Amino acid sequence: MEKYTVESGVIVKAGKGYKKGETIELTDKQAEGLKGLIKKAEVKETEAAVANNETSYKDMSMEQLKALTDADETIEVVGTGKNGAFKKEDYITALEK
Repeated sequence: MEKYTVESGVIVKAGKGYKKGETIELTDKQAEGLKGLIKKAEVKETEAAVANNETSYKDMSMEQLKALTDADETIEVVGTGKNGAFKKEDYITALEK
């Protein structure tokens, strides 16, 4: 499945509506039927690099790690710094689980 951005209208998939500017995952067949309403989403450089094992989490910045954890709602980051503050290691630990 590929990620696409809704360009116009509202697309309903599995009971959820996706409005203009939102990202939706579709099969090639689904995307073919929605030509003109969607465009292929741009994959963030960090996501693509990690997916292709081209970079390690330790080489990423805090901002990149936070973006990856924010993109996946199933990842929970537990802050181990002073007063529960998040450290780079906390993001790495959460991503490696």
